[in-house]
Amino acid sequence: MATQNFNKERFGAECYEWAQGTSLDTRLRNALYHLMHVQPTLLANPDTPRHVLKEPLTYIRKAQSAWERRLVKCVNSMTAELGVPLSRRRTKQEKEEFSDRWASLSTEETDLTMIRPVYAPKDFLEVLASLRNPNYDEAV
Repeated sequence: MATQNFNKERFGAECYEWAQGTSLDTRLRNALYHLMHVQPTLLANPDTPRHVLKEPLTYIRKAQSAWERRLVKCVNSMTAELGVPLSRRRTKQEKEEFSDRWASLSTEETDLTMIRPVYAPKDFLEVLASLRNPNYDEAV
């Protein structure tokens, strides 16, 4: 390669022109995409706490499943107390009766006094407040 004068202002453009004619163009684009989209933590500020960078959210999923189990348990116990099945197969006669009354079902007034709220907003707030990130280190 012949020695030429080095020009700082043209360096980026010359590199790009040189890479376009080779397979490096595609490889450079793929590497940049990987750095920008797949591994954004590599470009992050080094002062960013470790628990903020692409942390696993399994603790949130566990809390969500625990909350859902709690709701299901509450609904099941309430339906058992009231003697109302949550799901069951309808007989052919019940299906026909249901389809005949479909339009009028929304206007029927049923007694809902026996049905209580499944959870209080305070309960949900307590669950949210009790979430702790296992990656968070308070000493840092």
